[in-house]
Amino acid sequence: MTSTQHCHKIVATQHCHKIVATQYCHKIVATQRCHKIVATQRCHKIVATQRCHKIVATQRCHKIVATQRCHKIVATQRCHKIVATQRCHKIVATQRCHKIVAFYKLSDEK
Repeated sequence: MTSTQHCHKIVATQHCHKIVATQYCHKIVATQRCHKIVATQRCHKIVATQRCHKIVATQRCHKIVATQRCHKIVATQRCHKIVATQRCHKIVATQRCHKIVAFYKLSDEK
């Protein structure tokens, strides 16, 4: 499968194409075709496959879709819904995500 470094918890259920977390990934949960992806505290890399349709972010975006101090968040090919709030503290993707990449860079700095 995938090799993970210091990954507290990684859960994938039902049609989750790929979920990769490296370096300090506190929690990554994927249920029902990438129906839900949650990452909290320093997620070096989060990859989910299977079509994404929409990307939504709140509170300052560093690039495309990121919230407060998020190094980089990339989503490719139709993302149904990706929501990130509070310095990339939470990332939610619903219904098939082709690719979601989030690099750590959590900070209380604004």
